[in-house]
This record gives sequence, structure tokens and C-alpha cells, in this order.
Amino acid sequence: MNFLAVYPQEIRGEQAVLTGTRAEYVRRVHSLSKGKQYEIVLLSQGRTSGIVLSDSPSEVVLTLQPLQSVLPTRSVTLVTGVCRPQTVRKILQAGVSFEVREICMVGSRNSEKSYFSGKPLVDQTLQQRILLETVEQTGNPYLPSISLEKKFHDFLYTRLMPELELQSSIVILSSVTGTPVLDPATEARNTPVILIVGPEKGWASEERQHLLAAGCIPYSLGSSMLRVEVATIALLSRIRQYD
Repeated sequence: MNFLAVYPQEIRGEQAVLTGTRAEYVRRVHSLSKGKQYEIVLLSQGRTSGIVLSDSPSEVVLTLQPLQSVLPTRSVTLVTGVCRPQTVRKILQAGVSFEVREICMVGSRNSEKSYFSGKPLVDQTLQQRILLETVEQTGNPYLPSISLEKKFHDFLYTRLMPELELQSSIVILSSVTGTPVLDPATEARNTPVILIVGPEKGWASEERQHLLAAGCIPYSLGSSMLRVEVATIALLSRIRQYD
């Protein structure tokens, strides 16, 4: 891993104190040795460096250098249809890598019923492990919140349409047909973005029509049916290109 992640509650003055399973984790993953220096990510705050002061059976203590804050980027909410577990894992990783604020998984008529019980979708401990591992790879200190809307129409009417009515966000729908130029993202760099990507089989036709009728902007990555994680990464990278 490129970084060692530390939670704010583990800070004691100018030190980080890790105990219990957290101490076991950093020993196993980071090959700790006394006096060794590590690049540190302080979650929700920024980056710094730290030196291992002590490593006892009960705790690991690191001394920390002054914090280097990392400014948040434009607010991006990622909405995807409920996918197979291995795809959910990749979406969580992409969310951290591209500094997504929220990941919302939405049930679709095209989502397999078994996917709703997939561990990366429902197991919060596993979710946090995936997010933490990605933080330690990328150095991004901001973790996305994760939510599940099992019914498409609940998401449409309680989450999406109020946002569209306020006109406070740009809502982009990944689509085979649509504009190949992300004009809204280039014209309003500080405006929050909601990015919507369908499940593996795409949104059902009536779901897509509801999204378009609500005011989502269709954006095309070409005529190929891309994997969910591929479309997600491609669109997030385009959005971040204009930050």
C-alpha cells in the first residue's frame, strides 16, 4: 500500500494510537518496524507523514508531522443500478479513487434479485474494508457515503426529482445515445454532479424514459454496451478532468 490510513478518533495530540484489530491490521499490511516512516492519510482531513514510535502487543503509536490539507473537489454523487457483487466492489473502489461524495445503488427491473443480498452491498464491515484499502492505495482522504434504494420509483420521486426541481445539480445519464461532449460539466465547474449509470443489462426502457423525462442529460461513450465499472470510471474521469 502507498499510504497508511488513520481515523480522526485515533489521533492523540501529535500522535496516532492504533489498538486492537486496527493495530493488527497495520502490522499485517504495512510490515511495521520501529523508526520507519510512513505516508499517512488522516481520513476526512488530509495527508501527513508519521514515524513508528512504538509497537507493543496492545497498541501501535506513530508520531505525526503537521497535516497537509487536501481540498475537496466538486461534489459528485454516483448512482448505479444494483449490480453483481464483484461489480459493486469495483464501483466502491472507483468512488474513492475519484473522490465521490455519495454512492447510491438503485434497484432496477433489470437487476437480478440475488444481487440485493450480495455482501459488498449489504455488509458494512466489508464495505469499509474495501474503502479503506482503496484510500491506502490512492491517498484520497474522503470516504463516500453508501446507500441503497431498493425501488427505482422511490429513488426517482424522493431523491432525484426534488434535486432536479431545485436545479442545484447537473444530472448526467450514461447512455448509448446522447451527446459525446460533456458541455454541462465544462461550463459549471463548481456545480455538483449526479452521475447515473445503469446495471449490467442497462435500465429497463420505462426507467430510462422516466430519467430522461425528469431532465437527466444523456451522455454517450459510444455505441458499445460497456461494463458498469468501465462506464463509471470513464465518466468520472471526464468529470474530474474539468475540476
